[in-house]
Amino acid sequence: MGSRAELIERQFKALCLVSQTLCRAKNIEETLDGILAVLHKESGLLHGVITLSDPEHAMLQVGALYSENESVSKASS
Repeated sequence: MGSRAELIERQFKALCLVSQTLCRAKNIEETLDGILAVLHKESGLLHGVITLSDPEHAMLQVGALYSENESVSKASS
């Protein structure tokens, strides 16, 4: 396991890459998938979900899902 400084450096790099992904955003689905991919690669994310809230209709919608587990990914499709 790395030092606290290494952890902070990895987290900062991930944050910068997420920011770049958002700046290049053209398609919401690809953008959200890109964010989860960055978090997986740079921060070791094993499972992740991004939800979008629609307060006007009191709805919560899954915007993107990431899992290394293939059965989780298939079940969400």
